[in-house]
Amino acid sequence: MIHRLPPFLVAILLVGCTYTPPTHVKLVQPETGSFFVEDPVELEFDNPVIAESLAISIWPGERDLEGEIPTDVEPHRSDCQIDSPCSGLAIQLTDDRKRAILEFDPTTLGKPDVPLSIEVQAGLESGSAASTGTSSWFDIQFKPIDDELPPDVDITFDSGHYVVMAQTTSPLPATLTLITDIQVRSDGKTAVAAGEADEIEGAAKTTMDPTELFIDTTDQGFVLHMTAKISLEPEGRFFETDPVEVVIRLGPIIVTLKGVRLTGIVVTNDDTDKDGIEGTLSYTGINLSTNSTTHDYEAGNTTFSAIYIDPDLVPEGAPSVCGDLCGAVPSQCSPPDGFPSIGICP
Repeated sequence: MIHRLPPFLVAILLVGCTYTPPTHVKLVQPETGSFFVEDPVELEFDNPVIAESLAISIWPGERDLEGEIPTDVEPHRSDCQIDSPCSGLAIQLTDDRKRAILEFDPTTLGKPDVPLSIEVQAGLESGSAASTGTSSWFDIQFKPIDDELPPDVDITFDSGHYVVMAQTTSPLPATLTLITDIQVRSDGKTAVAAGEADEIEGAAKTTMDPTELFIDTTDQGFVLHMTAKISLEPEGRFFETDPVEVVIRLGPIIVTLKGVRLTGIVVTNDDTDKDGIEGTLSYTGINLSTNSTTHDYEAGNTTFSAIYIDPDLVPEGAPSVCGDLCGAVPSQCSPPDGFPSIGICP
């Protein structure tokens, strides 16, 4: 149903004032989809902002099952401003006041580590525009600079199946869950086979419990195959896939994700003593198309987590790097030629 305002009210509104919506904030994505250590982070505004109204907080990137920052988590830095910077973070505003440049100290807040969430706090003002009533949030993660990597060393990693989960907000809110086989050889070279999974009835959409997940074996299920590497850094082990183009058919809609890359730090689970990954899923663009329309969307990213699955609990039909590359997925599975490379599998 379409609700229409009475004509007299429309006239009053048109004569009385013109509403200018709050300033929109956008994270400027790097060309590679990933931020290297010492890279500036830029925020773009669609209107010139008032410098004194710009306040930024930096939070850990972890999320609860609802996709929110847990209530018991505190920010790393809070209420950082241009004239009142926080330790490890400097903020500058360009002359036209339409872009903020954030400089992270590479030895503290900006070192290669788990993802961070940038909060542009509510109350941002821009002249005649209304002030923002809610905060804007952006996920980032810094990765090591390639030319600073140490010499080759033996890499240890718990090869096996993992639950990988990410939540996106653009172009549509969605939860992506993958049952992912990650196989790593001693030099860090890695192969990945990931099958899309859904939750059982009654489970949370964001569950990472493998007993509450099943492989989508319909014609809308899909498998991704990626090559990757794990490197040893001063801060620990870092995981990064090579960029791939992902094409997924969802009924009449074809979704093409360009330059998809997973980057993250390897962490050890205190309860299971098994490896996991806390990282960022980035893409350089998205295209949604049907028989009659096509829409392009800009680059973006979101955080992801990967937790190890006990071999006895791997959902039936999951793809395997050293076995059935497609598992039980019937159609959307196209392993690249020569995958996996020599030496990945026993």
